[in-house]
This record gives sequence, structure tokens and C-alpha cells, in this order.
Amino acid sequence: MFLIDFIRFSETVKEKVLVFSQYIDTLELIRDQLSAVFGWTEGEEILYMHGQLQQKFRQRLINNFN
Repeated sequence: MFLIDFIRFSETVKEKVLVFSQYIDTLELIRDQLSAVFGWTEGEEILYMHGQLQQKFRQRLINNFN
């Protein structure tokens, strides 16, 4: 899978990756794959943001990413 390979490469050069999707189902699939492949958890390595998220939580995720 391209995204998994891209993330592996990004880790080696200490870069962060931001993934956008128009569809929540797609983001959930990506989140689940990252958890399965890398053992990552939401709120730690995976910062999952969608349009229904309250502004205060959205800003917290943005701050954590930066």
C-alpha cells in the first residue's frame, strides 16, 4: 500500500504526514490500517480529525500535531 510505504519513508527522515479525505469511512480505514501495521493508537501517533469535531478538540489536535 502506497500510504504505508510513504509513512515508513517519512519516519526515516523524521517527517510528519498529514492525510486528507473527503470521506470519514476512508479515514477510519486508514486509521485502522495504521493501528494494525504500526501498532499506533488514536490520540497518540494518530490524530484523527473530522468536520463534526468540536472546535476546542480540533485545536488541541492541531497543537499536538505541530
